[in-house]
Amino acid sequence: PSSRSIVQLTVAHARKVYSSGPLVKRVQHQSDGQRPKDDGWVDVWAQLSGTTLSIWDMKEIEEANKKGLEVPSTYFVHVLGSVTGPAESSDQPRKTYMNVLTLDTTGSNLLLFSCPSTPALESWATALRLSAWEKSRLEEMYTAHLIRITLLEGQLSHWSKDTRTTLVRGRMEGWVLIRVAGQTDWKRMWMVISGSQTSSTDAGAPSATTGTAPTPKKRMSNLFSRDEPLPMKPLVALYASSRPKDKKHPLLTLREVSQAFAVYPERPELISRSTLMKLEGLIGDEEMADTMKRREGWLLIMPELEAGNTQVSEMLKWLVALHDAFELYGRPKVYTWDPRDPVSLMFAYPVNPGRDVSTCCSLAQVH
Repeated sequence: PSSRSIVQLTVAHARKVYSSGPLVKRVQHQSDGQRPKDDGWVDVWAQLSGTTLSIWDMKEIEEANKKGLEVPSTYFVHVLGSVTGPAESSDQPRKTYMNVLTLDTTGSNLLLFSCPSTPALESWATALRLSAWEKSRLEEMYTAHLIRITLLEGQLSHWSKDTRTTLVRGRMEGWVLIRVAGQTDWKRMWMVISGSQTSSTDAGAPSATTGTAPTPKKRMSNLFSRDEPLPMKPLVALYASSRPKDKKHPLLTLREVSQAFAVYPERPELISRSTLMKLEGLIGDEEMADTMKRREGWLLIMPELEAGNTQVSEMLKWLVALHDAFELYGRPKVYTWDPRDPVSLMFAYPVNPGRDVSTCCSLAQVH
């Protein structure tokens, strides 16, 4: 895909209305984990456009209608990083609310929504998941575009050619900034990507290191050290630093990675400078995982830049390593670019003239 088509698809997704209708909202916890002063249930009208859930207070709508006015939405929820599920609350409100779903968003923010019926609950849950799924499809198409123009430049007419692996001896490691699902703060950590013992990635060179260069003492110690054996299954491990004593026990792990892609920036002009990527997988049981222990979730990652490297190419080194280690999108052999192949980064790309993401999938097709 071209840059223009990626931008057009992203705009179309943001404008696509996945669901709308009346709900009853309650803020169970704010982002700091505290209960709001007014924690009652409120009648609202909600609309999910792209991955943004806009909410209007029904009382304000009624007052505005009497005056012939329109009211702006009073609440926005970015649902892309949310965790959707059935409500689990020990509270016993005066009125029983049925068909309740939850949105666990940034920090400890927990929202409850009561739907008017069971079919409405199913429709809203499907809409939220479909919106996030189609957004992730666009992010993967965007990643394919970056790989094409950055790593395969000069080979554009030969898609059978592919980029070399960035894993050596099955590993890649370096400094990154990370943010865990459900948390708001960024942490600087040493990340190690390890392929499995049965991986077909390159096993003939020393471990790849990127980011801040090690000190001469560290380099010297590496000359006399042995690489640890690869794990039985591929793994992303995060440590406090690259020092051997800190690498004995990871502070956070991610397994069974199912997606790894570049995150499309807020504005197209930032594409050449964006290094943000997202991983979806099974988060470990370490303390740093907090409420996401042993749950499927995501990590946002920004690698530190290596001297002389451009932002995009540095990020793509990490993505190629992840794709190879976890055998995603046709790697570690070759990327598959067929939009009909579910394995491909290009899967579901609208190839017919006049098609966009708004015609890609609908709730009627999903139900």
